[in-house]
Amino acid sequence: MDEEDISDKREWKKKENYNKYPFRDLNIGPCNAHGDGFLSTLHRITIKFQIKSINIVAKSDSDNEFKLEKIGPNGYDIQNKEIKFFSQIAPEMEKIFGNGIILNVIYVDKVNKILIFKDLKDENFQTTNRIIGLDEKHMKLSLSKLAKFHAASLKMLAKNPQIFDDFDMGMFSRKIDGFNKPRLRLFTAAGDEVATWEGCEVYAKKMKNLRKYFIENATRCFDVKKNELNVLNHGDMWTTNVMFKYDKNGNVADAVILDFQFCHYGSIALDLNHFFFTSLNDDLYNHKDIERLLQFYYYELKKILLDFNYDLTEFPSLHQFIMEFHQKLFYGFVYASSIIPALISDKPDNNFKNHHSENEKAKICIKIMKNERFSKIFRKILPYFDQMGILDEI
Repeated sequence: MDEEDISDKREWKKKENYNKYPFRDLNIGPCNAHGDGFLSTLHRITIKFQIKSINIVAKSDSDNEFKLEKIGPNGYDIQNKEIKFFSQIAPEMEKIFGNGIILNVIYVDKVNKILIFKDLKDENFQTTNRIIGLDEKHMKLSLSKLAKFHAASLKMLAKNPQIFDDFDMGMFSRKIDGFNKPRLRLFTAAGDEVATWEGCEVYAKKMKNLRKYFIENATRCFDVKKNELNVLNHGDMWTTNVMFKYDKNGNVADAVILDFQFCHYGSIALDLNHFFFTSLNDDLYNHKDIERLLQFYYYELKKILLDFNYDLTEFPSLHQFIMEFHQKLFYGFVYASSIIPALISDKPDNNFKNHHSENEKAKICIKIMKNERFSKIFRKILPYFDQMGILDEI
């Protein structure tokens, strides 16, 4: 990405009413913090016009060949998926809810595969600490936004049942297995770590036996079933993909959802499992609070759909909704057991490539399991997964 890529985008300049200002200069700098953006390249750009300056964020394909092998056109193809989302799906969602749910794109450059967004930091939005997780106020606000996102997709599906046909590949897929090897490596490392915990020997033995079923059980969660509540899932709903704004007293007042690289059609319970088991803080990381927040989300979603005059004839009861969440609980277990240590680690060698490595660098998968917070929250939630039958062969 260079100055010409940004300064000569006449369409977005016209859209934002910047054509009337003579262009003077721009500064381009990195936007990703370590651990916050594993897969894409983000640049924060200050554009200087004659009488004012603006800040934007440009998102492009990773320039790392290894990452492109996994997530490029021959892999998960995440950049093209997000471009398709912002060019085809997001405009329809904005017609339903207006702005304020998802990050608004200024310009979609399909040729160079660049997305240009306003810099939300200029509007006083900020991310929270991914290492400590979200408290109840942040969770409920995020869930309310997610409910609107899911509700919009249900309304769009009612109008056009094929609208999400191209969004058929989630984090686990029968079409591609690019992430399966590091996921199994992380799960194996997690099980080995649990084996060192006093009183957890039975769980460790079950986790060791589960290795041979791990990928299939997770992939099965993504098989679309007609009797489930299927929506467009965000696909990577966790702490760093939500930005928050605060009032003058420091209370959280607004939220915006970011990053639609892994959005896919499937059970609504997938997004919820993903969000809960990656993003709750220590106080909420227990099954009672999870099911309480699940109930909160259910009534939020139902209220929105009632406001739409959406046909609720086939909408699940709360009991059915919770049962569907439980049916996808193995996916939550994947994140709670093996992915969250990678998400919350700040070790400099904790990166996408090393998780896939076949050499000494792969030992990072073992090192991150020593994380104190992982030990604390997984010890607490592990009996719940066992009681729900997740550690047994499914």
